[in-house]
Amino acid sequence: MKSWIPSLIARVRAFRVARFARLPALVFSALALMPAGDVAAATINVSPTVTPLSAAEIGNPMRGYIRWGGKETVPQTEPARDAYTRLSWTDLEGDTAGSYSFTALTGKIQEGIAAAKAAGGPKAKYSFGIRVMKGTSDVSVPLVPAYVRSAMIKGFTHNIYNSDGTLKGTNYIPDWNDPYFISRFNALLAQVASIYDGHPDIGFFEMIVYGTYGEWNKPGVYTVVQPSGLPQSSAGGTEATSPTLHSYVDIHVANFHRTQLLMMTDNEDALVYAMGLSPTTWPTGVAPWIGWSRKSLGDPQGHFTTGMTPAKLAAITDRWKKAPVFGEFFGGGRTDGTVALQETRNFHVSVIGNGNLDKAGSSHEAGWSTYPAAQQADFIQAGKEAGYRFSLTNFTIPETLYTGGTLTAQAQWQNAGLNPLFEPFTVQYQLRSGGTVVQQWNSTLDLEDWTKIGATPTLHADTFALAGTVAPGTYSLSVVVSSLDGTRDPIKLAIGTARNTDSSYTLGNVVVNASPTLGIENFDDGDVTNPAWTTSTGSGGGVLFWVSQTTWPAAPDASAKYVKIEFNSTATYQYAVLNRGTGVFGTAWANAGANAICFWFKGSASNVVSANNRVRVQLRESENGERWSYDLGNAASNGSWQQITVPFSALYRLAGDGMQTPGGTANIFDLSLIDQIRFFDNSNPTALAIYVDRIEVLRQ
Repeated sequence: MKSWIPSLIARVRAFRVARFARLPALVFSALALMPAGDVAAATINVSPTVTPLSAAEIGNPMRGYIRWGGKETVPQTEPARDAYTRLSWTDLEGDTAGSYSFTALTGKIQEGIAAAKAAGGPKAKYSFGIRVMKGTSDVSVPLVPAYVRSAMIKGFTHNIYNSDGTLKGTNYIPDWNDPYFISRFNALLAQVASIYDGHPDIGFFEMIVYGTYGEWNKPGVYTVVQPSGLPQSSAGGTEATSPTLHSYVDIHVANFHRTQLLMMTDNEDALVYAMGLSPTTWPTGVAPWIGWSRKSLGDPQGHFTTGMTPAKLAAITDRWKKAPVFGEFFGGGRTDGTVALQETRNFHVSVIGNGNLDKAGSSHEAGWSTYPAAQQADFIQAGKEAGYRFSLTNFTIPETLYTGGTLTAQAQWQNAGLNPLFEPFTVQYQLRSGGTVVQQWNSTLDLEDWTKIGATPTLHADTFALAGTVAPGTYSLSVVVSSLDGTRDPIKLAIGTARNTDSSYTLGNVVVNASPTLGIENFDDGDVTNPAWTTSTGSGGGVLFWVSQTTWPAAPDASAKYVKIEFNSTATYQYAVLNRGTGVFGTAWANAGANAICFWFKGSASNVVSANNRVRVQLRESENGERWSYDLGNAASNGSWQQITVPFSALYRLAGDGMQTPGGTANIFDLSLIDQIRFFDNSNPTALAIYVDRIEVLRQ
């Protein structure tokens, strides 16, 4: 089943967790927001103009107004990306058990998908629920299949009368507690889910099985009028019991693992039960949190708010941070734009059905044109604020990048809406040559976890590796918020920057240069006394080092020479020092814009390293200056050569390491003051040996 669903869809929620574990492709790199010792470099700093809420609506998927029952009553700048209707059981199953009238190609659900796309575009989605009755005053054909009604003894037909007492018509009310009724509805859900759970064209599924209109309100008990040929009963069915209400929730949860579920709020018992369920883990991932919906948005009599009992409010508190909130207007002339706007804000409504304000031929429902201008403005404003509204307020990146190096992008993002995203999107930065994307990076920013709503931007930094295959030259840099599973068009940002035809936004141009390296020592001259390696030890220790001979294994740079440093087991501390002075080291490095040190390193499986900081590489500001270190730790137990790149941002200062060298700033890494490189053994309890080759600094 569902062979057409791309495998990525099943993994999309697992990706949310997995993408936090991604790090740039650097070996042994601990990255901070800004390099600690990098000389200030020219940057691109862009501050796009934020599009205010007073501007025209910005259409995006699964937020704001969605098409409701084929309508879009509140005027919008463009058709909604999503649509919603309620289906009936009899729309999907005929008069005999299992006579389902829908497939992956035909039926009411497919019609709903087609209508949504016809109005909202090829990537519009359709949301729906399945109900079994309308209101108790609505004349209606039965919405429960005949084979279920014939077996449900306490299901009954309800008479509906005109004001003059004449019979207007009937509708059918099932026995909510009947096990056969529940089992057959469960079978229907299973059939629907076998095709549409996780379907890329389905937005959410609303649980609307119980009560009038499927809204989980109590339908009451009415006079039994059994049609001829049906079993007789002395009393009609009663309201659903608590176990029955819970079972209705359970059968939805058991069948829909990937599609977003929404729970109606009218029944306190069922709502509290549904909101108390945690997402279930399935073989293909984790089910979404259950959202909630309410059908009386904007009621001037306050039903939306006053109907939310303390228990209900406690159950839904902060659920907007995890799942959608769907609001539908009260209708029947009982909808006020100002009230709707305030309730949208108070309850963090993310999606609003754009209907139930205008029904042709109905005198008791107000049409859009009858609302005063102030209320019309509030209706429109509610749609703008509902859901998410992202803008990039500032973006900074080095103006010059280096092939094979790294770059740090600092971005300030704002969400002026009321909710995070509830579908999988990612922020992508793209390096482009004309219309060709040369390299693309996914930000670690998680828009699905964005609960920092309001006017204050939030800073987020990413460090990316620039591929060594990127040729030197000038490139444009763009940002796009892309659908991870490909089922949505990229999100439109609320910024004044022109949107490109591929939905990206160009932020500026950067220059890519070949990455320079500053060689320090590769030991190929076979002389460790020139350039001045020295040793220093604490009490009771000593260091032996020498250059390799041609009989040793070849060095990683294909030469036969590298240094071996041996530390004994008795010293308080021991280190080998390469001292060149600031003119050769720090000042020269700073002038070249260096921001990392790189070297080849290996240890031995016989080395016992008792703690991470027993072996470290250290940059020193003179003998009595500050010491900036990076822990090599158990890398000293690895007998294979490895190239280690340490950004200066990864260095930490050791407290109590002497006086600050004049001219520097205490506790701030000052690259220009570095005059020594040390490989350091901090009181290791056993003897160990390490090997080092080709030390250099880089501008990444």
